[in-house]
Amino acid sequence: MVQRPPAGTIPEGPGSYQFKDAHGRVIYVGKAKSLRQRLSNYFQNPALLPTRTAQMVETAETVMASYGTSIRYEVGTMIELPRACVLAERVAAHADFFSFGTNDLTQTCLGTSRDDMGSFLQTYTEEGIFKANPFASIDVSGVGQLMKIAVERGKKTRPDIKLGICGEHGGDPHSVIFC
Repeated sequence: MVQRPPAGTIPEGPGSYQFKDAHGRVIYVGKAKSLRQRLSNYFQNPALLPTRTAQMVETAETVMASYGTSIRYEVGTMIELPRACVLAERVAAHADFFSFGTNDLTQTCLGTSRDDMGSFLQTYTEEGIFKANPFASIDVSGVGQLMKIAVERGKKTRPDIKLGICGEHGGDPHSVIFC
């Protein structure tokens, strides 16, 4: 296998690639439509990373060095606010994965908390505003649309971004099927 090529010699076309470091350890394996774009994400100069991401990378490197080992880790983010969904293409530039915090996203999308909703949830459900309690099963027409926007926009920046949900919705079959 080859070392990481010098700048300007990274293949432009799609393909499967493997790179090793100076010690022969594999540091990248994968397929890419644009290897240059993929590698620029993985081998970005830490000084150019957002401050918190750079701190996480530095901490991980320090811990690995103290144990004399190296592990592959990923840095991701919780998507909990409508603004994060709308700007997901920017967020994805710095994240290996999105985990949708659907409880918080539901509260901020609907502008109400589960505690406040108790007084009118039954009426909203009877009137067809909600098909079910949106804190138990994802409100597909509202929260779900924000999630779709985030996925579509995030994949424009990082087509292989990993996606997940956490919280109560992760245990609801209808929410899981939707996701």
